[in-house]
Amino acid sequence: MKRAFIACLVAVAFGSVGCDADKPASPPNTAAPSAAPSATPAAAPAAAPVKPPAPVTPDGAALFKKAEGLLHSKGVDLAGAAAAYTEACDAGFGRGCAALGLLVQDGRGVERDIQRATQLYDKACQAGAGVGCFNLGLMALSGNGVARDTAAADGQFARAHTVYTKACDSGDGGACLNLAFLYEQGFGVDKDVGKAKALDDKGCAAGEQDACASAGLLALQGGDKAGITAIEASCKKNSPVGCRILAQIWFRGAHEVEKDVDGALEAAKRGCQLGERSACSFLGALLAQANGPVAQVRPLLERACLLGDSGACLAYASSHKGAPTVAGVWILRACDIGDPEGCLYAAGLPTATPEQSADRIARACQMHFPRACGQMVEAGRPLPMLPRDATTMKKTLCDDGLQAACAR
Repeated sequence: MKRAFIACLVAVAFGSVGCDADKPASPPNTAAPSAAPSATPAAAPAAAPVKPPAPVTPDGAALFKKAEGLLHSKGVDLAGAAAAYTEACDAGFGRGCAALGLLVQDGRGVERDIQRATQLYDKACQAGAGVGCFNLGLMALSGNGVARDTAAADGQFARAHTVYTKACDSGDGGACLNLAFLYEQGFGVDKDVGKAKALDDKGCAAGEQDACASAGLLALQGGDKAGITAIEASCKKNSPVGCRILAQIWFRGAHEVEKDVDGALEAAKRGCQLGERSACSFLGALLAQANGPVAQVRPLLERACLLGDSGACLAYASSHKGAPTVAGVWILRACDIGDPEGCLYAAGLPTATPEQSADRIARACQMHFPRACGQMVEAGRPLPMLPRDATTMKKTLCDDGLQAACAR
């Protein structure tokens, strides 16, 4: 299942609203007058007020489409995508604000700024893009950049639920898909796989192919083998998520589906070309497992990393063991995207100052990574989390044998 953020962007179709051109001035009247002019000239007619040209309203949807094309291009133009998302957001297109927020949160193509990211997500949510509310919930749930707070997360998921429900009821298939994800995972609502499947079906009926893929997967998980047919069809209709799911099922022979390694490779390749980061990462892993050449594997891992897959960033860094400076850049990317292990690795880079190391360890601990929190406890530093969570973490560390965490 793709994270909700990508489910919302695919829902928009891949014009600007212009104004009428100024009309040319009327030609002078050269015809002979119908009567002789009077001795007293008539008063000149009042000049018609000059109307200023109507302002050109930026087309947020078109700008968003442009940004999507840049983000998912072969070269992954992060800076260009960030600029286009900014224009879309400034034009009032909520999904542009949410997409820009994700790049800002991760520091991809633009400076990393957690406060700005949360503001962009909130703006998106208020503009009717539920993915903005959802991403705020994920931040609070994971502790990525903010204090980990499940109550705050549930509040944001509730906002997302309200926005998604309204949009889904209006026929937005992508919103139905995202609403289904809330019920499938139990984010802000009671977990209800049956309701998730019904919402996926509704999204699929509205033309959202990723929803068709999700419905097919839920059907397979429920024992209905016909689900694989729906997933295959979604991949053929350019669902990047459908292709990724299909690749994973065929490679593993999961859910009693016949194993098809060659088919898995093709499906993963198609999903990667369509911009599904997990498909790129999966394809790179398959090729590496088959002893594929590094020159073939690296571009896939790089693409997945640039699209936001932190695991692919670490794998790409690992492929540069002979070039620690290069590897360090990609380890930092993994940390910025929200990988606690990446932050811990980044803390140990030779180029890191003591302050940078301490900050990166704290970021990993904020995401409730025990090894990082253990290092902070041993250093006598307070844990960067809510007091109740800090107490729970110290108990966990104490139970695992860290004596410094046992002291009251």
